[in-house]
Amino acid sequence: MVPVPTTPIGSYDIQSVNGKPVPVVIAADGNYTQEFTAGTIALGADTKYTVVLTTRLTIPGNVQVFVDSTTGTWVQAGNAIQLTNGADGTNASGTWDKGLLTFVSLDDKATYVYYQRRK
Repeated sequence: MVPVPTTPIGSYDIQSVNGKPVPVVIAADGNYTQEFTAGTIALGADTKYTVVLTTRLTIPGNVQVFVDSTTGTWVQAGNAIQLTNGADGTNASGTWDKGLLTFVSLDDKATYVYYQRRK
């Protein structure tokens, strides 16, 4: 049996967006499809974080993969986690409970769920 983590420090893999497993379509019309294909978040003991998201954009006859990363600092208050983007100072809020991180994006109203990787 794997022990329940007692701290959010660690690395997490994205598992779902809006309740759908990754890869998941996040935007589409007749001319293109955009999908989240992978993502990770790492919360360091030094209160720094890194998020890496991979998206795939498919336009008829052309597929492009984009990898975007964000870094900054994080704080915990109870089960609440707040990320502060190091580039622009924006915040993202989420919750942590027994190895599960959940973030709700206010700009696109998406819910991102990450599970802690166990090694």
